[in-house]
Amino acid sequence: MKKHLALLLILCLTGLVLSASPLATELENAIRVTQSADQALLVIADYRERISDLDDLRILQNYWMQIDADGCRAWFADKHAAQPEASEFEYLWLRGLEDPAVQISGGRALIRRDPDFYWGYRLFSNTLSQILQDPDTPDSLREDIVTNLASDRSLLQQGLRKWPGDDYLRLALFHHHASQGENEAAEQQLLNLQDPAAIEANFRQVFEFIEATGKVRPFEVLYPKVISSTIARGELTAADSLAYYQFYYLEALKMAADWPRMLDYFALHPGLKTDDSTLRTRILMHIGLDQLETALNLLEGAMAAGLVSYPEALAEEDYAPLRALPR
Repeated sequence: MKKHLALLLILCLTGLVLSASPLATELENAIRVTQSADQALLVIADYRERISDLDDLRILQNYWMQIDADGCRAWFADKHAAQPEASEFEYLWLRGLEDPAVQISGGRALIRRDPDFYWGYRLFSNTLSQILQDPDTPDSLREDIVTNLASDRSLLQQGLRKWPGDDYLRLALFHHHASQGENEAAEQQLLNLQDPAAIEANFRQVFEFIEATGKVRPFEVLYPKVISSTIARGELTAADSLAYYQFYYLEALKMAADWPRMLDYFALHPGLKTDDSTLRTRILMHIGLDQLETALNLLEGAMAAGLVSYPEALAEEDYAPLRALPR
């Protein structure tokens, strides 16, 4: 299990890498060979005046924020103050802020002032997604989101009309619909995702949606795209891909408590029924199907083989329905 989860984390993180220009690549290489934060800051100070491309400035900002967040924020704030009409510097200034309330209001204002600037939508959609996912979001900010519910959705839809293939806008709409319990509409936004990087970086949210709604279709549509992307990058072999898919598919079915579909899947892949790694999942499936005698037989076999200890079986609350059986 740990091996599989570690791979999923790697898959998600690889999707966060930005494509760099030759100058930004120079910057990255120069930072990597530094031996201290002070040395890295000297490199950043050298390159920040030479970089003008927005994508490159984003890369510089990413490194700088890790080393000296306050200094980074101050530099981009000065750039924005010097050129208040430049959407690029307004975006970069907002992007580095800590306060999501300022970011969300600033994102709305930036879109309205410059409706053809993509990164305004990107900032707004990412901030909105983070706010909607954060259980510690302050009440005042939650009230702001509720107040602007219709207008925020309109901004996201406006962005999708301009960039119909943008998955970050779709993800924000997914979170927006899910926050209102509009699960069918939320699922549709997930099913329309295409960018493997965006899918990989947000697969935890896909699993959470499956667990909350019992809808497994997003996994069936999206996870093959993750697998194909990692095979293409050489991070997973085609020979191993089926095992990873099956592992996570059973996890998704378990999260959704879709026991009939899981039973059908085991029937299609009988080898999984003799795999010790699926034993606990099979016990839970038979409990979910109210096949308690079958579940208890599997549990007894697992204890006899030393795969499950008696204290572990007794303490596992998922096995509580088995206590109704005299055995």
